Amino acid sequence: MKKVNVKVVLNAKNTKIEELPDKSIKVWLTAKPIDNQANKQLVELLANFYHLPKTTISVIKGQKGKNKVVGIQ
Repeated sequence: MKKVNVKVVLNAKNTKIEELPDKSIKVWLTAKPIDNQANKQLVELLANFYHLPKTTISVIKGQKGKNKVVGIQ
């Protein structure tokens, strides 16, 4: 399993993904952090970005924080 550090920006006007020089990813989400909506949107965006099914991506650490570790199978 590949692990990726992700920094999340919530309540953005548009969704966007940016790869940073340290191999981490910064993601802007339009979803609010209510009822796990932001994490669901994060998984969907990363699945599209990596061209993988959503079931292969999961949030390992930082469920409720802005800094997360995401596992990609």
